[in-house]
Amino acid sequence: MVCPWYRQGFCISPVLDKPSDSVTSANRCLGDFKTCKFYIDSPDTDKEGLEKFEEKQTANKLHITELMLPEVYATTEMPESPCEYFSVSTYDGKYYAFCRKKREWLVKSQISLCASYYNTCPWRE
Repeated sequence: MVCPWYRQGFCISPVLDKPSDSVTSANRCLGDFKTCKFYIDSPDTDKEGLEKFEEKQTANKLHITELMLPEVYATTEMPESPCEYFSVSTYDGKYYAFCRKKREWLVKSQISLCASYYNTCPWRE
C-alpha cells in the first residue's frame, strides 16, 4: 500500500508547511509509511487517489481535489495539446490537465510533454 500523503515524489502531509520531496523515501512511502513522523491518519486513508477522484466526479465533470497541489499540478497559462485524451479544468485561477486515457491528473512536466510529444505517448496505443 502507498502512503496517502505521497504524490508524484512529494510528501503532501498536512504536518508539513508545504509539499516536499526531501522527506520522501521509497522504502517508507511505498511500504511501512505508518511509522513515518509525517504520517497522520485521515478518514480516507484507506482509499487510493483515483478512488477519491472517482467519488468526486459527477456528470462527466472533472473536479479538482484537495490533494491537487498547485505546486505540482497547476499551471498559470492555459495548457493545450492536440491529444484527444487531454482535458483541462480550472480552479482558483489555475489550470489542471487530466489524461482521460490514463485516468490521471497530469503533473506540470507531463503537461508539457503532452503538448509537444503527444504522438509518441505510449498511452495513445
